[in-house]
Amino acid sequence: MSLAAQIVLFFGDFFTENVTSAFVSVQFLGVTIFSMIIGATLMAVYDPASGEPNHALVLIHQVHVVLEMILNWLVPYIPLGTLSMMTYSIMTGEISQEAMRDSLYFAITMVVALVANFVFVACVLYVVLVRRNPLKFTWFLMPGVIFMLATGDYLATTPVLLRSLEKSRQVSRTMAQFTICMGVSLCLCGTAVFFVVAPIFMAYTSGMGDIVTPGRVIGLVAIATASSIGLPLVPGAALTFTCTIWRTLFSSQVPGSFVHVVAMEWATYRLRRTYNIIVAAFIARIIAEQLDETVEDEEDRAHLDERLGTTQGTK
Repeated sequence: MSLAAQIVLFFGDFFTENVTSAFVSVQFLGVTIFSMIIGATLMAVYDPASGEPNHALVLIHQVHVVLEMILNWLVPYIPLGTLSMMTYSIMTGEISQEAMRDSLYFAITMVVALVANFVFVACVLYVVLVRRNPLKFTWFLMPGVIFMLATGDYLATTPVLLRSLEKSRQVSRTMAQFTICMGVSLCLCGTAVFFVVAPIFMAYTSGMGDIVTPGRVIGLVAIATASSIGLPLVPGAALTFTCTIWRTLFSSQVPGSFVHVVAMEWATYRLRRTYNIIVAAFIARIIAEQLDETVEDEEDRAHLDERLGTTQGTK
């Protein structure tokens, strides 16, 4: 896929022709834009002076509460399903022991890179800008982290993550809803780490370590950062972009060691998406600290709910 095709694909995800298809293909950015338009339309046709509740928003809110209760009940049991799926793949030969051993090195490299980025980038920025312990804040995100590791789905994990932020009482609900929905679409730090680690891993495991020069590493970081912004959330998109980055930077065919990257995609995409939501939550917390939106004023929220029509004001 050429760079121009990637740019066209990115902007094409802004406005989806079929929202049901967007949900199925996990086009999170298109779903977010669609939801914003629907929300603006519901507010445009609602008259707060009528004194009647906004029945459409009340219905959406009640459905959200019911689905959230179901998710909270399922979260503790989801890792069992993931373990069962992995065991089945190994026992039936879909993932051979030899392929697992050869590809495990790449998965370990990704884990080390993500942990290093978390400690030396995310946590350092959090301490400098928020002046609090980032590990305590990360603990509040554990339900969302567990759900993402089990499902690998942004659409399913976002409500859990929003509830975790709300329970932490460190980010206002309004701030969390805006920053998280945009952050998981545009701020894909885990994916950027993947785009840096994968080409370097392929080069060294294919005996081409001499082509990894300091200049190319700097270029790789720049290209990886740009490519990660708004990456289509569809299966195989990261692998396609990895091949494009390799051909753009090294001007050669993708080496055979790419199969190890493909073999561990089922695990690495969960790891990088988990890190993506953690960074999005960190950004929400940092912005909330800078704008004094750590705790939402109850009167302001009550006034907003009244304007939205989800509650009736006192007469």
